[in-house]
Amino acid sequence: SDQIDAGLELGKLMSSRTGYVGLRTNHYFAQKRWGIALSLQSGIGTGIHSNILPEIADIGVSVDADLRGAYAHPFLDGRVSLGVAPFIRTRGQIGAANLSISDVSNKDSEYLKPKLGTGLGLDFGLMVRPFKVWSPTFGLAIVNVGDTHLKASEDSFISKFEAFKGSEVASPQPLRQLVNAGFSITPIDGRGFVRVSGELREINRPTPAELKPAGSVEAGFRSSIVRATGALGWGNGGWSAGVEARAFLKLRLATYIEPNLLFARKENQRVWVFSFGI
Repeated sequence: SDQIDAGLELGKLMSSRTGYVGLRTNHYFAQKRWGIALSLQSGIGTGIHSNILPEIADIGVSVDADLRGAYAHPFLDGRVSLGVAPFIRTRGQIGAANLSISDVSNKDSEYLKPKLGTGLGLDFGLMVRPFKVWSPTFGLAIVNVGDTHLKASEDSFISKFEAFKGSEVASPQPLRQLVNAGFSITPIDGRGFVRVSGELREINRPTPAELKPAGSVEAGFRSSIVRATGALGWGNGGWSAGVEARAFLKLRLATYIEPNLLFARKENQRVWVFSFGI
Protein backbone atom coordinates (compact mmCIF):
# COMPACT_ATOMS: atom_id res chain seq x y z
CA SER A 1 0.00 0.00 0.00
CA ASP A 2 2.95 2.33 0.65
CA GLN A 3 4.14 1.78 -2.93
CA ILE A 4 0.65 2.47 -4.30
CA ASP A 5 0.38 5.66 -2.23
CA ALA A 6 3.78 6.79 -3.49
CA GLY A 7 2.70 6.05 -7.07
CA LEU A 8 -0.48 8.08 -6.66
CA GLU A 9 1.47 11.03 -5.27
CA LEU A 10 3.84 10.83 -8.25
CA GLY A 11 0.81 10.73 -10.55
CA LYS A 12 -0.56 13.91 -8.97
CA LEU A 13 2.74 15.68 -9.58
CA MET A 14 2.78 14.56 -13.22
CA SER A 15 -0.91 15.03 -13.92
CA SER A 16 -2.33 17.52 -16.38
CA ARG A 17 -5.34 18.24 -18.51
CA THR A 18 -5.02 16.78 -21.97
CA GLY A 19 -2.64 18.94 -24.00
CA TYR A 20 -2.94 19.24 -27.76
CA VAL A 21 -0.81 20.83 -30.46
CA GLY A 22 -1.60 20.84 -34.15
CA LEU A 23 -1.03 22.45 -37.53
CA ARG A 24 -3.82 23.37 -39.95
CA THR A 25 -3.39 24.81 -43.44
CA ASN A 26 -6.14 26.02 -45.76
CA HIS A 27 -5.70 26.58 -49.49
CA TYR A 28 -8.58 27.98 -51.52
CA PHE A 29 -9.58 29.67 -54.75
CA ALA A 30 -12.87 31.59 -54.62
CA GLN A 31 -14.95 33.33 -57.25
CA LYS A 32 -18.32 35.08 -57.00
CA ARG A 33 -20.45 31.93 -57.07
CA TRP A 34 -18.03 29.01 -56.84
CA GLY A 35 -14.76 27.92 -55.32
CA ILE A 36 -12.49 25.03 -54.39
CA ALA A 37 -10.64 24.43 -51.13
CA LEU A 38 -8.10 22.04 -49.63
CA SER A 39 -7.67 21.78 -45.87
CA LEU A 40 -4.88 19.76 -44.21
CA GLN A 41 -4.68 19.23 -40.46
CA SER A 42 -2.46 17.18 -38.15
CA GLY A 43 -2.15 17.06 -34.41
CA ILE A 44 -0.93 15.16 -31.38
CA GLY A 45 -2.32 15.18 -27.87
CA THR A 46 -1.44 13.59 -24.55
CA GLY A 47 -2.10 13.87 -20.85
CA ILE A 48 -1.17 11.88 -17.73
CA HIS A 49 -3.99 11.27 -15.27
CA SER A 50 -3.70 12.19 -11.62
CA ASN A 51 -5.48 8.95 -10.71
CA ILE A 52 -2.67 6.84 -12.14
CA LEU A 53 -4.46 3.49 -11.70
CA PRO A 54 -6.16 1.99 -13.58
CA GLU A 55 -6.48 4.70 -16.28
CA ILE A 56 -3.14 6.35 -16.79
CA ALA A 57 -3.13 8.58 -19.86
CA ASP A 58 -4.65 10.07 -22.98
CA ILE A 59 -2.59 9.48 -26.14
CA GLY A 60 -3.63 10.40 -29.65
CA VAL A 61 -2.47 11.30 -33.14
CA SER A 62 -4.82 12.72 -35.76
CA VAL A 63 -4.37 13.56 -39.48
CA ASP A 64 -7.14 15.01 -41.64
CA ALA A 65 -7.44 16.05 -45.31
CA ASP A 66 -10.50 17.68 -46.90
CA LEU A 67 -10.86 18.59 -50.59
CA ARG A 68 -14.10 20.25 -51.69
CA GLY A 69 -15.78 22.33 -54.32
CA ALA A 70 -18.74 24.65 -53.81
CA TYR A 71 -21.36 26.43 -55.88
CA ALA A 72 -24.02 28.92 -54.79
CA HIS A 73 -26.80 30.47 -56.88
CA PRO A 74 -28.98 33.53 -56.10
CA PHE A 75 -32.72 33.65 -56.78
CA LEU A 76 -35.38 36.40 -56.58
CA ASP A 77 -32.90 39.21 -57.25
CA GLY A 78 -30.50 37.90 -54.62
CA ARG A 79 -33.05 37.58 -51.82
CA VAL A 80 -32.60 33.81 -51.68
CA SER A 81 -29.37 31.87 -52.24
CA LEU A 82 -28.78 28.12 -52.33
CA GLY A 83 -25.38 26.46 -52.11
CA VAL A 84 -23.89 22.97 -52.19
CA ALA A 85 -20.38 21.77 -51.38
CA PRO A 86 -19.44 18.17 -52.26
CA PHE A 87 -16.23 16.96 -50.64
CA ILE A 88 -13.88 14.04 -50.15
CA ARG A 89 -12.50 13.53 -46.64
CA THR A 90 -9.63 11.31 -45.48
CA ARG A 91 -9.07 10.90 -41.75
CA GLY A 92 -6.46 8.99 -39.76
CA GLN A 93 -6.53 8.49 -35.98
CA ILE A 94 -4.70 6.41 -33.42
CA GLY A 95 -5.07 6.41 -29.63
CA ALA A 96 -7.92 7.22 -27.23
CA ALA A 97 -8.79 8.91 -23.98
CA ASN A 98 -8.57 7.11 -20.62
CA LEU A 99 -6.08 4.43 -21.66
CA SER A 100 -5.32 1.82 -19.00
CA ILE A 101 -2.07 -0.03 -18.33
CA SER A 102 -3.49 -3.11 -20.05
CA ASP A 103 -4.34 -1.03 -23.17
CA VAL A 104 -0.83 0.39 -23.42
CA SER A 105 0.89 -2.98 -22.81
CA ASN A 106 -1.32 -4.86 -25.30
CA LYS A 107 -0.17 -4.15 -28.85
CA ASP A 108 -3.44 -5.64 -30.17
CA SER A 109 -5.59 -3.32 -28.06
CA GLU A 110 -8.65 -2.07 -29.92
CA TYR A 111 -7.88 1.44 -28.66
CA LEU A 112 -4.45 1.49 -30.27
CA LYS A 113 -5.57 0.08 -33.62
CA PRO A 114 -5.17 2.80 -36.29
CA LYS A 115 -8.36 4.17 -37.80
CA LEU A 116 -7.95 5.29 -41.39
CA GLY A 117 -10.75 5.96 -43.85
CA THR A 118 -11.97 7.98 -46.81
CA GLY A 119 -15.49 9.08 -47.69
CA LEU A 120 -17.56 11.33 -49.93
CA GLY A 121 -19.94 13.87 -48.43
CA LEU A 122 -22.08 16.92 -49.10
CA ASP A 123 -22.88 20.17 -47.29
CA PHE A 124 -25.96 22.27 -48.11
CA GLY A 125 -26.71 25.92 -47.35
CA LEU A 126 -29.66 28.31 -47.63
CA MET A 127 -29.59 32.08 -47.09
CA VAL A 128 -32.56 34.47 -47.17
CA ARG A 129 -32.18 38.27 -47.15
CA PRO A 130 -35.65 39.80 -47.72
CA PHE A 131 -34.52 43.45 -48.04
CA LYS A 132 -31.32 45.52 -48.00
CA VAL A 133 -31.99 47.88 -45.07
CA TRP A 134 -29.83 46.54 -42.19
CA SER A 135 -29.38 43.40 -44.33
CA PRO A 136 -31.37 40.97 -42.14
CA THR A 137 -30.15 37.53 -43.18
CA PHE A 138 -31.49 34.12 -42.20
CA GLY A 139 -29.27 31.09 -42.76
CA LEU A 140 -29.65 27.31 -42.63
CA ALA A 141 -26.77 24.83 -43.00
CA ILE A 142 -26.98 21.05 -43.24
CA VAL A 143 -23.49 19.62 -42.78
CA ASN A 144 -22.55 16.04 -43.73
CA VAL A 145 -25.94 15.41 -45.35
CA GLY A 146 -27.15 11.91 -44.48
CA ASP A 147 -23.96 11.25 -42.42
CA THR A 148 -20.58 10.85 -44.10
CA HIS A 149 -19.17 7.34 -43.68
CA LEU A 150 -15.40 6.93 -43.90
CA LYS A 151 -14.57 3.54 -45.41
CA ALA A 152 -11.44 1.83 -44.07
CA SER A 153 -8.52 2.27 -46.42
CA GLU A 154 -4.84 1.33 -46.18
CA ASP A 155 -3.98 3.05 -49.44
CA SER A 156 -3.86 6.81 -49.02
CA PHE A 157 -1.20 9.43 -48.48
CA ILE A 158 -2.01 9.41 -44.74
CA SER A 159 -1.05 5.71 -44.59
CA LYS A 160 2.53 6.80 -45.32
CA PHE A 161 2.77 8.37 -41.84
CA GLU A 162 4.90 6.26 -39.50
CA ALA A 163 2.07 5.78 -36.99
CA PHE A 164 -0.07 4.01 -39.62
CA LYS A 165 2.54 1.92 -41.46
CA GLY A 166 2.14 -1.85 -41.50
CA SER A 167 -0.92 -1.95 -39.27
CA GLU A 168 -4.38 -3.36 -39.77
CA VAL A 169 -6.72 -0.36 -39.89
CA ALA A 170 -10.33 0.20 -38.86
CA SER A 171 -12.86 2.79 -40.01
CA PRO A 172 -13.11 6.13 -38.18
CA GLN A 173 -16.47 7.10 -36.75
CA PRO A 174 -18.92 8.56 -39.31
CA LEU A 175 -19.20 12.35 -39.61
CA ARG A 176 -22.71 12.92 -38.27
CA GLN A 177 -25.25 15.12 -40.01
CA LEU A 178 -25.64 18.49 -38.29
CA VAL A 179 -28.29 21.16 -38.79
CA ASN A 180 -27.43 24.75 -37.85
CA ALA A 181 -29.61 27.89 -38.17
CA GLY A 182 -28.57 31.51 -37.82
CA PHE A 183 -29.57 35.16 -38.16
CA SER A 184 -27.61 38.39 -38.61
CA ILE A 185 -28.22 42.12 -39.06
CA THR A 186 -25.84 44.90 -40.12
CA PRO A 187 -27.15 48.23 -38.75
CA ILE A 188 -24.03 50.10 -39.97
CA ASP A 189 -22.79 49.01 -43.37
CA GLY A 190 -20.29 51.21 -45.18
CA ARG A 191 -16.57 51.67 -44.82
CA GLY A 192 -17.24 51.36 -41.13
CA PHE A 193 -19.56 48.47 -40.25
CA VAL A 194 -21.21 46.75 -37.30
CA ARG A 195 -22.74 43.27 -37.55
CA VAL A 196 -24.67 41.33 -34.92
CA SER A 197 -25.32 37.62 -35.40
CA GLY A 198 -26.73 34.64 -33.55
CA GLU A 199 -26.82 30.91 -34.25
CA LEU A 200 -28.42 27.74 -32.93
CA ARG A 201 -26.12 24.78 -33.55
CA GLU A 202 -26.72 21.04 -33.91
CA ILE A 203 -30.50 21.37 -33.75
CA ASN A 204 -30.92 17.72 -34.74
CA ARG A 205 -28.42 16.28 -32.24
CA PRO A 206 -28.76 15.57 -28.49
CA THR A 207 -26.22 18.27 -27.71
CA PRO A 208 -26.37 19.85 -24.20
CA ALA A 209 -28.57 22.96 -24.33
CA GLU A 210 -25.79 25.27 -23.09
CA LEU A 211 -23.62 24.35 -26.12
CA LYS A 212 -26.25 25.06 -28.80
CA PRO A 213 -26.45 28.90 -28.84
CA ALA A 214 -23.71 31.08 -30.33
CA GLY A 215 -23.50 34.78 -31.15
CA SER A 216 -21.11 37.59 -31.95
CA VAL A 217 -20.72 41.33 -32.42
CA GLU A 218 -18.28 42.44 -35.13
CA ALA A 219 -17.11 45.96 -35.95
CA GLY A 220 -14.43 47.47 -38.10
CA PHE A 221 -13.27 49.50 -41.09
CA ARG A 222 -12.78 48.31 -44.66
CA SER A 223 -11.64 49.76 -47.97
CA SER A 224 -10.19 48.36 -51.18
CA ILE A 225 -6.72 48.26 -49.59
CA VAL A 226 -7.11 48.19 -45.81
CA ARG A 227 -9.38 46.17 -43.53
CA ALA A 228 -9.33 46.13 -39.72
CA THR A 229 -11.98 44.30 -37.67
CA GLY A 230 -12.60 43.08 -34.15
CA ALA A 231 -15.16 40.65 -32.76
CA LEU A 232 -16.52 39.39 -29.43
CA GLY A 233 -18.63 36.28 -29.22
CA TRP A 234 -20.00 33.29 -27.36
CA GLY A 235 -20.06 29.67 -28.53
CA ASN A 236 -19.71 26.09 -27.24
CA GLY A 237 -20.28 27.40 -23.74
CA GLY A 238 -17.36 29.85 -23.73
CA TRP A 239 -16.35 33.34 -24.83
CA SER A 240 -14.44 34.13 -27.99
CA ALA A 241 -12.59 37.16 -29.35
CA GLY A 242 -10.52 38.10 -32.34
CA VAL A 243 -8.86 40.88 -34.30
CA GLU A 244 -7.90 40.94 -37.97
CA ALA A 245 -5.91 43.41 -40.07
CA ARG A 246 -5.30 43.38 -43.81
CA ALA A 247 -3.19 45.59 -46.01
CA PHE A 248 -0.69 43.74 -48.16
CA LEU A 249 -0.62 40.96 -45.56
CA LYS A 250 -3.50 39.43 -43.61
CA LEU A 251 -2.89 39.02 -39.87
CA ARG A 252 -5.39 37.38 -37.53
CA LEU A 253 -5.38 36.65 -33.79
CA ALA A 254 -8.32 34.82 -32.26
CA THR A 255 -9.35 32.62 -29.34
CA TYR A 256 -12.43 30.46 -29.05
CA ILE A 257 -13.84 27.24 -27.57
CA GLU A 258 -14.38 24.13 -29.68
CA PRO A 259 -15.17 20.46 -28.97
CA ASN A 260 -12.18 18.25 -28.27
CA LEU A 261 -12.13 16.25 -31.52
CA LEU A 262 -9.05 14.15 -30.76
CA PHE A 263 -10.42 12.50 -27.62
CA ALA A 264 -13.96 11.40 -26.79
CA ARG A 265 -14.15 13.55 -23.66
CA LYS A 266 -16.88 15.81 -22.32
CA GLU A 267 -14.94 19.02 -21.80
CA ASN A 268 -14.25 21.41 -24.66
CA GLN A 269 -10.87 22.98 -25.35
CA ARG A 270 -9.81 26.60 -25.77
CA VAL A 271 -8.02 27.27 -29.05
CA TRP A 272 -5.63 30.16 -29.72
CA VAL A 273 -4.99 31.02 -33.37
CA PHE A 274 -2.45 33.26 -35.03
CA SER A 275 -2.48 33.24 -38.82
CA PHE A 276 -1.09 35.29 -41.66
CA GLY A 277 -1.52 35.24 -45.40
CA ILE A 278 -0.80 37.09 -48.61
